Amino acid sequence: MNILYENNFAILSGEKIAPFEHYYKRNYEEYLITYIKTERQSGRYDILPIVISEKLLDDNIKSAPYISVEGQIRTFNRADGSLETYLFAKHIEVLETNTSTNVIKLTGYMCKKRKYRITYTKRRTMDFVLACNRIYKNSDYIPIIAWGKDANYINNKNISTKLNITGRFQSRKYIKKDKDGNKINKYTYEISASNILAV
Repeated sequence: MNILYENNFAILSGEKIAPFEHYYKRNYEEYLITYIKTERQSGRYDILPIVISEKLLDDNIKSAPYISVEGQIRTFNRADGSLETYLFAKHIEVLETNTSTNVIKLTGYMCKKRKYRITYTKRRTMDFVLACNRIYKNSDYIPIIAWGKDANYINNKNISTKLNITGRFQSRKYIKKDKDGNKINKYTYEISASNILAV
């Protein structure tokens, strides 16, 4: 694996369902955002944000219905306190057919644990936050959800435990009320872990 990706690697492929739009500008370089639809084994699907430099795009990529993107999971806190989570693209290519790929590999330190709980379907689950260091000092604080034996495993680990995590990037819809009491559909993004190991 490329040394730039050794602790934070993500690859997604699927249907591009939105045009590339302006997201932010830094050091005179424009970054754009789009969304990719990837299908789960269950038949459900995730709609996931991709952020990419304009320098990696051409007309062929912009018009392509299906793409494959390689990069890293990135996060930042918005002014309102909400967490923004997306795949920051390092490489992108056009696909001829719609092929769903969703693989995430992370190495970092558990920096926050939330409540260990059992769902109404009797599945054990545990939410926590993983700090992944970038090569240039900054860190990404990535929300993780663990299931079953991995949830129990994490519940018995201490804060600052170093972890290797394999999983998928997923979207989850929830309903929030605005200041006038109107219900608004909102989305949150997290890593659903399929394997966790302390290192």
